[in-house]
Amino acid sequence: GSETMNFTGRTVKVGSGYQIVWNAPKLAALPPVVHDYLFFHECAHAKVPTTDEVLANCVGLKDMRAAGRAGLAVEARLAAFYGATNGYWLNTLRCANEEAAPAGAARPPAR
Repeated sequence: GSETMNFTGRTVKVGSGYQIVWNAPKLAALPPVVHDYLFFHECAHAKVPTTDEVLANCVGLKDMRAAGRAGLAVEARLAAFYGATNGYWLNTLRCANEEAAPAGAARPPAR
């Protein structure tokens, strides 16, 4: 067919679940830290679920941090890969760095 595999990973709904489809040649051409990040990104598409790429990045990066697979050194390598001033990466970081405050949470008055 004329359709090319112009993606690295894709999360596809299959029945009541999801399947991640990988383009092995494209994945193999990427640094290992990006492999990890894309794994968490694709899992986030299914977990949320969402088709929003920045939200999948955000949730994926938060989950990667929670699993002990991200931190300053890893995120510096990801920033170097995407470009430290790249809007896609900056929006991902902005979202991932937001603290989820409980609804109506306010600091109690000092006594």
